[in-house]
Amino acid sequence: MNEYSLAKVQIQIIGGTEDMRRFVIMYDAKEVVASIYAGIHQRNVQTGHVRLTPILNFYNPESSTRYVRGYTSMPTIDTTKSHVNKVAGDDSSWQQIAVSALEGCKQVKTYVRNQYLEFYIPYLEGTTERNYMPDFIAVVTKPDGESVHLLIEISHFPTYEPQKQETIRRYICDYWIEAVNTLGKYGQWTMLEVNNVDNLNELLTNKIQNL
Repeated sequence: MNEYSLAKVQIQIIGGTEDMRRFVIMYDAKEVVASIYAGIHQRNVQTGHVRLTPILNFYNPESSTRYVRGYTSMPTIDTTKSHVNKVAGDDSSWQQIAVSALEGCKQVKTYVRNQYLEFYIPYLEGTTERNYMPDFIAVVTKPDGESVHLLIEISHFPTYEPQKQETIRRYICDYWIEAVNTLGKYGQWTMLEVNNVDNLNELLTNKIQNL
């Protein structure tokens, strides 16, 4: 009998070999199920048998920027490409730099700051259910002329939280984006993660050119 410990989760694997089914005792169901599912998904990716489909909110499957309403005590930045006319942010702030880059990029058709929009992606951190909210959502034009929805995350993770960053990235790229792209109803989606907002212009251009 082999015994493994993963974070606060203990798994006992009893009998069998790598090519045989094994009996698993679970000490924390959510964590273990998430781990097993990740392994199954990785195997499906390797063999080309991947087809994730999303589970839409039954009562509110869609929303729109037309419903965005909010109040802020912060200075605001005017927009021209966004359906929402202002973005909250101080001068020289990361919001100001991001808005400037998105407004100036000719391949960006439209964008919105994900504030008061209530757009979020659920993920599991350990056994705790959390929601991830990307900073911006943009619609960009690929070199072939097609449009793609681009989630833009201006990373705010401390350097000592790489595991949390990787967990969120895995749920977004491996699960959510793959599922919504399979559905097809809401177009194609991808993600751009920016660790330094000063590099957004270059990263945005490179990302679009390689779509």
